[in-house]
Amino acid sequence: MREPNSSDYNDYRRATALTPYVQASSETIIEAPAAGASLDIPSILRRYWLLAGALILVGMAAGLGSVILSTPVYKARALVEVQRVNGNVLRTEGGNSNPEDGQVELQTQIHMMGSGAFLRQVMDRMQLENTPPAPLMRDDIFSRLRRRLGAASQEPAAILKQGLNSAVNSFDVRPVNGTRILEISCDSTHPEVAANFVNTVANEYIHQNMQSRMKAAQSTNEMLSQKLEETKAKMLDADSKLQDFVRASGNLFVQQENTLADTKVRDLQAQLSSVQAERIRRQGLYELVHKTPREALPEILPESGLHTYQTQIADLKRQRAALAVVVIGGPKIQNLDVQIQELQATLQRETDATIKRIDSDYDTIRATEKHLSDAYASAAGQVGGQAGKAAQYSALKRESESLRSIYNSMLLQANEAFINGSVVPNNISLVDPAIPPDVPYKPKPAVNLGFGAIVGLFICCGIAVFREKMDQRVNSPYHARQLLNLPQLGVIPSADEDRKPWRFLPVGKSTPGDRGTEDLAGDQEGSDKVLDLSPTARPLLAESFRVTLASLMRETMGALRPKVILVTSAGPEEGKTTIASNLGMALAETGRKVLVLDADFRRPKAHKVFGIRNTWGLVDLLAESKPVDDYAADVFGIRTTIPHLFVLPNGKRSENIAKALYSVRLRQLMQRMRNEFDTILIDAPPLLNVADARVMSEMADGVVLVIRSGVTDRASAVEAYDQLRADGAIVLGTVLNDWKPSKAQLKKHQYYTTFDSYDRT
Repeated sequence: MREPNSSDYNDYRRATALTPYVQASSETIIEAPAAGASLDIPSILRRYWLLAGALILVGMAAGLGSVILSTPVYKARALVEVQRVNGNVLRTEGGNSNPEDGQVELQTQIHMMGSGAFLRQVMDRMQLENTPPAPLMRDDIFSRLRRRLGAASQEPAAILKQGLNSAVNSFDVRPVNGTRILEISCDSTHPEVAANFVNTVANEYIHQNMQSRMKAAQSTNEMLSQKLEETKAKMLDADSKLQDFVRASGNLFVQQENTLADTKVRDLQAQLSSVQAERIRRQGLYELVHKTPREALPEILPESGLHTYQTQIADLKRQRAALAVVVIGGPKIQNLDVQIQELQATLQRETDATIKRIDSDYDTIRATEKHLSDAYASAAGQVGGQAGKAAQYSALKRESESLRSIYNSMLLQANEAFINGSVVPNNISLVDPAIPPDVPYKPKPAVNLGFGAIVGLFICCGIAVFREKMDQRVNSPYHARQLLNLPQLGVIPSADEDRKPWRFLPVGKSTPGDRGTEDLAGDQEGSDKVLDLSPTARPLLAESFRVTLASLMRETMGALRPKVILVTSAGPEEGKTTIASNLGMALAETGRKVLVLDADFRRPKAHKVFGIRNTWGLVDLLAESKPVDDYAADVFGIRTTIPHLFVLPNGKRSENIAKALYSVRLRQLMQRMRNEFDTILIDAPPLLNVADARVMSEMADGVVLVIRSGVTDRASAVEAYDQLRADGAIVLGTVLNDWKPSKAQLKKHQYYTTFDSYDRT
């Protein structure tokens, strides 16, 4: 595989500009707020477990304090049965058998028992009849602590008052499903007060219910007696009026069910109806006979016998017609003619007789109808004269009978009410009285302690989530991958996480290419160092740089490996010099000739990392006028103690940085260095502080963006990446620096990076 030379530079930029590996589209960028919505749960647990433990202990302590400072509460229960009774003595049906009415009655009892007036009566009765209870002397640890702290009152009167107040405030009555039983319960600070209060409520309500029923029975008896007297007086008055009317009318028939006139009218009405029906029938026959031709009467009057004569005449005519065909004239034909004439004369006489008979019958029925109509009208007039007296008699009789029936019914019910009132039924009974409980039902130490621990844990979770949501820094590889949707070239763990102390490269004398004699003592105090990547030094850190180098130098989709790589970050103090220097050392291990170029014109650090004097460097090369091609090769890099690794410091401070950055000579120097070295790593200033890195990115084949865990905020990283994309720079990926892995992650990586503990025999 050939290495890229200077002629491949433009082709490389064109190829990598289309490579998805190094250039993400604008649509795939995840903005900082969206990335912040995801939480790294393992990292959060690792950072907040001490706070969680402390808050859980505080919550448990608060729960313990609530147990000690809270007054114990005792619950007492009693069961009361509500039986069905018939509350309305005037009801003729049986007792209450409707289930809905039973539920209504139970709800009524519940509301009456829980009313404020009734509970005040119970409190007054208890204060008058009950002796104040003695203080409780329980021997458990919480009771002893309460007595020691003086949290519990020791005065009997105060104990009774406090217990009654808590009992009234917590009083509850509820029905037991599917039964007529009510459960009465209350909470009190003293067990005897709780039990006595519940029992007093039940007994007082039973007593009041008994008194109420006795009053109701007495009122009912008085009301029934009054109603009976009033009904009896009305009944006697109605009987007297009926008898007076009978005597005054002088008509004995009014006492019968039907009078003679009524009977005669009904008979005449029945006869008239029958005659009218017959008259209608005969009138129809009469009109039919007079409207029909005489020759057609035999057909419509078959019962008259005329049809027989007409049939005989027709037969004789057929016989004559048959003979007339054979014989003209003759005695037979004459005989047939005589018979036909005789039958026709007979038919004529019978027809006249039938018509006369029908007319006579019609006249007779009309006369009968008129006679019956006159008789009916006369009888109806006679009955109408007696209708007023009969109606008055019927009204008086009905009134008398109705009042007598009401009186008899009320007399029967009054007798039952008098018997029931002598022994008033009590439909409420106490079936299970309350007894003083032995132990309080709250506070419960286990519940309070557990609730306190849960509250502490929830507070810790709230603090952790709030801080993580408000924290816009990149804290893990998870955040770095989601933030920019760029390849993550490597993750460099924190130096404190490796189990071996830092081992840096020894610094020796500068090579003959060094210029100046500046003392190095002060330079050794810098924070950026080059690691010793030998197997026995810092294996985890060393391997992390080798992994980063492998990601950086691989070919993707036919693109050439980058030769000039610019290393920068969003802000200062994020480890870009450390990354560039150690990547250079790792790359030099592969046998390539590597140059680390310090392009930070304001705060150069590369010379401090490698222990080289910064008396001459890139700034000096830009300031000279000597042609670039006339320089010797060793001018462009100072050899370090690491084979194949060269460093070009920044040199003395430049007075005009912009002129140096945009000069043609800088680009000529970069082209010359491309020819002299296999790979060039440019240590550039932060992107968001100055424009140096953006200008230098035009001369690089790719850019590596360094993100420091716990330092770089997400908005700055996104802004830095947007600037590089706007400038058309090729972003190869990101490197997460100073990451603090968990113990499990650290152990997993150290398994293969700890060489000295592995038995190689």
